[in-house]
Amino acid sequence: MAKRSQLMKMVAVSIVLLFLVSGFSVMAHGSGSEKSISSGDKSGNISITNSRIATGKNIGNITVGSAPAGVAYDSSNGYVYVANSASDTVSVINGATNTVIASIAVGSGPVIVGPAGVAYDSSNGYVYVANFASDYVSVINGATNTVIASIAVGAQPWGVAYDSSNGYLYVTTYYPDYVSVINGATNTVIASIAVGAQPWGVAYDPSNGYVYVANFLSDNVSVINGATNTVIASIAVGSGPWGVAYDPSNGYLYVTNYYSGTVSIISTSTQAIKKYSVTFTESGLPTGTSWSVTFNGQTESSTGSSITFPSISPGTYNYTVTAPGGYSASPSIGSVTVSTSNVTVAIAFSQQTYSVTFTETGLPSGTQWSVTLNGKTETSTTNTISFVEPNGTYSFTIASINGYSVSQSSGSITVNGTNISQNITFKPVTTTTSPSSNDYLIYIITAIVVIAAAIGAVVAMGRKKK
Repeated sequence: MAKRSQLMKMVAVSIVLLFLVSGFSVMAHGSGSEKSISSGDKSGNISITNSRIATGKNIGNITVGSAPAGVAYDSSNGYVYVANSASDTVSVINGATNTVIASIAVGSGPVIVGPAGVAYDSSNGYVYVANFASDYVSVINGATNTVIASIAVGAQPWGVAYDSSNGYLYVTTYYPDYVSVINGATNTVIASIAVGAQPWGVAYDPSNGYVYVANFLSDNVSVINGATNTVIASIAVGSGPWGVAYDPSNGYLYVTNYYSGTVSIISTSTQAIKKYSVTFTESGLPTGTSWSVTFNGQTESSTGSSITFPSISPGTYNYTVTAPGGYSASPSIGSVTVSTSNVTVAIAFSQQTYSVTFTETGLPSGTQWSVTLNGKTETSTTNTISFVEPNGTYSFTIASINGYSVSQSSGSITVNGTNISQNITFKPVTTTTSPSSNDYLIYIITAIVVIAAAIGAVVAMGRKKK
């Protein structure tokens, strides 16, 4: 608790010192010469400077609340919103007259920080105020200058940046080292992104859609992809990075280093946009079998165990795996999210099999019969015998059964991506008995006896006539 109290004191003092030293400013809307409005001192004065005068002449002071710590400009109404960290209010300045027209009560320790001091949502006309001591963000309707919502975020919110590409607001929270993502359309927190230790300043780069977060105790800047709300890079800077600002004229990011007394300049095109590889590895295919993957519209094939797509920017991509004939892939389709490292996707192939069914007719019910297919024998007392085989050509034989003939006792079957049926017909066999040699002898003797009897009868009849 003592350490936390000490850090709180350091933060409170640093808030005032930061803006006193840096002269943190935004452009004020109005006719004539361009002006900048910046926190002047902790008594509650705002200095107005004509930015077109080479000497930067102070043309006036505007009294606001106590310890003004941050400013934001609303382009829809030309008003400037000043967060008074010791008054728990936001002063509204009419840029046309440079006068305070309203004072809006918000949470404790309000701070407004963003790229060039802006935390204004152009999609809805709202101004978002991070209340450091209240752990929530106040939402001010720029049309009515009233607080319309309070959004709970992480502990001690500090920085706020608006991402015009998705309509989200990114709020840095001192503890527990997160960035809360607020959907400006619903004013609800939709994500919490872990970053470095004690994130403070935050800025949005419209050229690449990335959000940059200065991590005070990590001495680096986290890069968040606004499309995926994931950290895609970490860039080392000086000691105690605090404020962050993006310069659209040169594409550079400027980071103030509190302890180093320096400003780090980051070229976002070379340091933030990192690329990674996505590798698909296969298992289950015979060595040398060709397979392919279509990733983000690009198709690659291989006869090896892996396919790699190099130089992939952070994001989410769809893929489709094409399996060779006779095999299926798992998964065959899906998506890959590339964030801050290379990605590997494992693909398992399995051989597809099909049923080969032999159906018999002609045997009495319950008669046992058997089939041998591809060297494997199956027996059944029903009228079907089934095998499971992958694509290929296989020989078969049907075992003979006493008293029956078979329509096809052997042959071959080709499996090609579909189930196969083979009909087998059994027929009863009718037998005829041939006479033996003994039977022929009996026939001869019988014939001789009959002939002899006939001759004797004829002779006897001749004798009687005489």
